[in-house]
Parts: sequence; C-alpha cells; structure tokens
Amino acid sequence: MTRSAVERARRARALRAEADALEIQALAEAGEVARAQLARSGAVSSRYDFPFRAMAGEFAAALGESKGRMQSRISDAMVLVGLFPETFAALEGARITGRHADVIRQVGMRLPDGLREVFEAAAVGYAESATPFETRVFAEALAERLDPRSFSDRHRSAMARRGVWVKVLPDGTQALEIVGEATRIQAIARALRQHARDLARQERRAAETTAAAGAGTVGCGCGRRGCRRRWWGGCAVRGFGAGR
Repeated sequence: MTRSAVERARRARALRAEADALEIQALAEAGEVARAQLARSGAVSSRYDFPFRAMAGEFAAALGESKGRMQSRISDAMVLVGLFPETFAALEGARITGRHADVIRQVGMRLPDGLREVFEAAAVGYAESATPFETRVFAEALAERLDPRSFSDRHRSAMARRGVWVKVLPDGTQALEIVGEATRIQAIARALRQHARDLARQERRAAETTAAAGAGTVGCGCGRRGCRRRWWGGCAVRGFGAGR
C-alpha cells in the first residue's frame, strides 16, 4: 500500500516537472515573439515595453494570473531556456523539479557567461539527487568559488536587483518582500517589528476597554493593565483619586 502511494507520488512529481517545462517553453517562445516585435519597431528591448506587456496580458488572462506576475514569469522562462539549456533539459526530463531549476537560474545569473556553463553542469548534477534547499546551499558555495569578481563588485551587481514586491495571500492578507542592502533591510525589519508590537498593544488595550465597558467597570484611562476602578473612582493602579 505504502509503496504504491510512493510510486504514484513520484509519478505525479515527474508529470509536474514535465508540465512545468512545457509551460516554461511556451512562455519563452512568447517572449521571443515579443522581442522580435520590439526589434522590428527599433526600440531597445525591455520586458516592460508594449509587446511584452501585451503578451503578458494575453497569458495572464488565459492562466488566471496578474499581468505583472506573468511578465516576470516570461522573463524568467526566456532566461532559463536561453541561458540554462542543461537545466531546462533536466526539468523536461523530470530529473529535477521546477524549484531546483529556479535555484540554478537565480544563482547562476550572478556569474559571467564564461563560468555559467561550468556552474550549470555541476549544479544540475548535484540537484538530481538533492532537495531544492540543499541545491541552493551547494549552488551558492559553488558560485562563490567560481566568481572572480571582488565582493564590492558582486555587491554592486546585487544592488541592481533591489525592489519591493507585494504578494496577495488568502483571507484579506498580503506579504511584503523587500530586496536591498543588508543593514538597511535589518533596520526596516526592526522598525516593522516594533510597529507590529505597538499595534498589538493597542489592540489588546482596546479589547480590554471594550470588555470592561461591557462589565460596567471602565478604567480611568491610564491604559495600565490591572486598572479596573470605575472612572469616577480614580485609578486603582496609580493610586490618585482612590476613596473619592
């Protein structure tokens, strides 16, 4: 029973990889069509120009995704098929998953053309028997060894990928993703955590005040935990007005 279930899951994973490759190939071909249209117009190629936006809009409507997300996916597909053919072939042959392919593409894009092929061959061979997380650790370490540039040069290149993205989540929630210089991101994260704590305290105090009002024991307004004296009797925590 268990062996049969494992085999079905393995087969499903292989089918998913093949389907991902088929979709990526379609997106890459659409991107090349848009690039050719842009070239005929004489404009400089950019995934934000009208042919790419129009193509992304058509695919977004067909696949039920946002136009911005589809623009990114078309761009990523063109990179994977055009610059990482061995990775795409491994995905197409179900030797790796889409998550493995994304890791190899993301890390490999940092390397210059002459080293990318060496990196890709090693990364794909490792990914075939590793998890996506293990593949990322291996790929990061390999790229670090292969990249001849100094840390300052790599940092400048990385800073060109700065940006802010919002991901829509279920039940009226969203996720915020920010890519930028490490110390500034840490400062932003600390400020956001402090803001979240302040909001939580405000919500807790509001809930306590509402509960106290329902019980007829609204405090004096000091906002301190433990004050349950009626407002006309003063604050039981701070002490003033007691016994009035």
